[in-house]
Amino acid sequence: MMKATLFALFVALLMVGCGEPDLSDPDVVTWSKLQDRNGTMHMPYEETPFTGRALDYYIPSGHRKAEVNLKDGKQNGLTAGWYENGQKEWEANWEDGKRDGLTTQWYENGQKEWEGNWRDSKTDGLTTEWYENGQKSFEANWKDGKLMSAVQWKRNGEKCPVTNVKDGNGFAVRYNEDGTENSRETFKDGKLMYAVTWKPNGEKCPVTNVKDGNGVVVQYNEDGTESLRLTYKDGELVKD
Repeated sequence: MMKATLFALFVALLMVGCGEPDLSDPDVVTWSKLQDRNGTMHMPYEETPFTGRALDYYIPSGHRKAEVNLKDGKQNGLTAGWYENGQKEWEANWEDGKRDGLTTQWYENGQKEWEGNWRDSKTDGLTTEWYENGQKSFEANWKDGKLMSAVQWKRNGEKCPVTNVKDGNGFAVRYNEDGTENSRETFKDGKLMYAVTWKPNGEKCPVTNVKDGNGVVVQYNEDGTESLRLTYKDGELVKD
């Protein structure tokens, strides 16, 4: 399954740790000052949606954390985030509030983690993922948000013998960095129909319950904490 990446993560990364630098340019604000009004961002007491650049900073270091460009209150143009050590964490393009174009995510050591194309906020075309050691882990082709084909590798470079998605149908097995299974998924006509996930300690996730295309998928960080929760309806990802 695609990283989270990418990620609901973009907004989540901006919701914590906002600093308050001295910003004299009226078109540059800190993210914490903006208000979400039914999907458009506004400055307090302003009826007109905000157009400009929103910045976020780590506390207490004050290091840059994220930068988002907005037009008429919606993300538009390049957005980017950084780890506290200054290494870029993610970069994505948006158009009128929808992800459109190339999105890239990196590990903290600078190794590329995920890269793929989006169109109208849906994955479209080739997506590639890598393990932290640089070994390719997953390669897939998407069409209008539907998975059409997929190949999975283990961390040691061995090709997964189970993953066999072709023409939108088949199975996909995902692995953790230590080689243990992360998830097993079944696709039909490019849609997710069934999913089971495991925690890094091998315990089966009691929450993931996608059946017949409907349900929830929970993903975990390497330390066992929950990283992302996704909801599916009729095999497609929906916003909560």
